[in-house]
Amino acid sequence: MEILIQAQFSNIELAMSRLNSFRRRYKKYLLKTSEDRVLVFLKLVEKHLLKPDLQFDPAYRNEVLELLKLTGNNDIFSLSFIAWLIAKWEKKTPYEVVLRVIG
Repeated sequence: MEILIQAQFSNIELAMSRLNSFRRRYKKYLLKTSEDRVLVFLKLVEKHLLKPDLQFDPAYRNEVLELLKLTGNNDIFSLSFIAWLIAKWEKKTPYEVVLRVIG
């Protein structure tokens, strides 16, 4: 959550630092517990942070939308994170997007 907050306020360096720290700290655990979808999400956030214009690329959008199809991402918590990425290119709030996605 802190990574997204820092990104939202354009603190890109701090967001990247937190993202890399999170990845270093939890990567083995996430892989061990079959939660590699979190690492996929982090990769997409990293791409967004490094190249914000990438959000308009159809291939990037498809990667994000594919996250919605994963069985582990059908809870409101996971959907909220994915909605944050979608909201960036739709120019809406994540709240609006998550309501649409779960509706």
